[in-house]
Amino acid sequence: MITRADPTKTARAHLRDAGILYRRGSYDGAAYLCGYAVEIALKARICRTLRWAGFPSTLGEFQHVKHDCSGTNTRGDIVMSLNGTLALAEQCRAAEKKLSEEHGGFALFSMIQRESTAGKWDVVASAPWLTTDRAGIRLLGEGLLLFLSPQEWLQLASPFPVAPDTDFVQTMTRRFDLEHGLQETGTIYTDDVTVDRAIIITANRKLAQPSRAQENAGQENAGADVREAELAA
Repeated sequence: MITRADPTKTARAHLRDAGILYRRGSYDGAAYLCGYAVEIALKARICRTLRWAGFPSTLGEFQHVKHDCSGTNTRGDIVMSLNGTLALAEQCRAAEKKLSEEHGGFALFSMIQRESTAGKWDVVASAPWLTTDRAGIRLLGEGLLLFLSPQEWLQLASPFPVAPDTDFVQTMTRRFDLEHGLQETGTIYTDDVTVDRAIIITANRKLAQPSRAQENAGQENAGADVREAELAA
């Protein structure tokens, strides 16, 4: 929970830094900090308007606020809009659970935001049974469409199936361990992608391990490469 005083202090600090950058001719950096200051100032205003002691900073805290401030009045409507991400995550979790019941468990099922997605979410999923071609994209998309409203669907950039052996899946399953849950995290760096924000629904390290058949295939491919190299020599 971000206390009510923190956003105001932080916004003013960013504005001071933006002024310094502007005077030095670093206009892009100054504009970025100004935008960030406005965002934080809005959080402070929301706290004052809703009489909150602080601004929720995690999904769990937003969920608590949602239960405490539900209704059709102005404050309730503001809270429900702030909880849009939580509602979307809950629907994605329902889709993940149904898909896992029908096809098998996921090594990873997550929602991620990247700089290139402009505030929208990629649904990144990985499972031994999920292909990474058009068929896998279609299966994942159809599973999500069963639970998402048109408005929620517009919050997504793309359903994105990936192989369990990618660095992103390996990194996420090493760091997280949950099934059909909701766990939020900030910036994550991997060899495959840089994530600004992520919501993890399922991360299963065991399912991210290559199967025996995959290991054997890898060994056979490695052996073939060695033989080709020897022949070429």
